[in-house]
Amino acid sequence: MREGISRLHCSQLLALLMFANAAPAETPNARTIYRCIADNVTTFSDKPCQTGAQPYKFDEARVSRYTPLESSAQSKESSSHGTNKKRQKAALAAAESSVKECKKIHDALRVIAGNMRSGYTVAQGERLKQRKAQLDARRRDIRCR
Repeated sequence: MREGISRLHCSQLLALLMFANAAPAETPNARTIYRCIADNVTTFSDKPCQTGAQPYKFDEARVSRYTPLESSAQSKESSSHGTNKKRQKAALAAAESSVKECKKIHDALRVIAGNMRSGYTVAQGERLKQRKAQLDARRRDIRCR
């Protein structure tokens, strides 16, 4: 800490500076800030704390200001609007094809389960198990419910 300034008081200064910049200047002293040290505690105020108080000169280079560029934001929004619709259509088409494929996988698994219940030869059983494993893997890959 430098000269007894705590983080709390620095944040108060920052809030005061932001308020002073945002508020309309009604008088020439509307942006004047006074620094007061009382009982080893530094405070900042827009009014003099004591008689003969001197205005505090702060380094404006250390104060950052953000001014958004509206024209570039609007042009970006308008150019991305068309691509968003294309992306939505593509996502919808992909979801529909995924639903169709999930239904096909589900139906194929039901047929395999029915065949496994009805009886089969050893070779048929091995093919059914392999096909079931392939369908289960595909179902997990496309995240069917």
